[in-house]
Amino acid sequence: MTTYLQKIQESFDSIRSNDPGSVPSRKEVFREIIRRYSVESINKTTLAKQWQEFRERNHDIFKSRSHVPVPRRPIPTPCPQEVEKYLKFWHGDRMKHYQDQEACIGELFRSTCAEKRACPHDSLEMILTKTLMLNSFYSTKLNAPLHVAKHVEKIKDFYVRISHAESKPDYDLVDEIARGGDILIDNNQDYGKPRNCFSFATKYCHHHKPDAFRIYDSFVAIVLRYFQAHHTFYPEDFSGEKLKKSYHLFHRVWDAFKNHELYGISQFKNWELDKYLWLLGKEYFPRVKSSRRE
Repeated sequence: MTTYLQKIQESFDSIRSNDPGSVPSRKEVFREIIRRYSVESINKTTLAKQWQEFRERNHDIFKSRSHVPVPRRPIPTPCPQEVEKYLKFWHGDRMKHYQDQEACIGELFRSTCAEKRACPHDSLEMILTKTLMLNSFYSTKLNAPLHVAKHVEKIKDFYVRISHAESKPDYDLVDEIARGGDILIDNNQDYGKPRNCFSFATKYCHHHKPDAFRIYDSFVAIVLRYFQAHHTFYPEDFSGEKLKKSYHLFHRVWDAFKNHELYGISQFKNWELDKYLWLLGKEYFPRVKSSRRE
């Protein structure tokens, strides 16, 4: 007679054989057990207890998966066909609202970037216009857009630095905008204290140089963490909070994901992978709050 631990091990191994390097979740393993054996033969209480023992016995396998949310169903391993499938969806009629939105933002940012290459900065009015547009279209939840715009205006040689981003990206720009850009205004006790606006900062730089700067938002972060737990494409574990503290780290994690040999997706542009990751997050983690409007 097959014990519960044996059923768990067999189902666990079966899932991993189809997705090498993955670490199946409890939900995925239980689904596989039910598929292999009749529901009537499964005592869910006993199965749950045995699952805890199984995890303890395989601690080293599971430690990289800690705090990684479980998607509504397993996500297919990244590959060129998967990326192209989601890019096709992005360009379809159902995403027309998002396409038009990005076209408007892109036109504003590209035109000013081309005109201002030799200038140290935009006017405050133009920076505020860009800030308000991003905050509205992407729901970046800035508390004080004018304060953010003034903060960006003070960054030394912003346009000189951003104009060289394609050949020599200056990732410090993102962190400079994020730290001290926004402030708290709702809590009287903390009024005026700095608030990190990392997601907004990545979008502000991205729309000046789309392929030099990657966009951070909650959907992208959670999908990267999911694939890290399954395939360990980056040598160190990372959380969403860690990614928001350093754009240099986010960039390294992104590049490691893009160039992972298992995936074979290095030929895609960064903005294409951004759409792919965001759409995956939207589909598989619908309860996660993203800073792009639903």
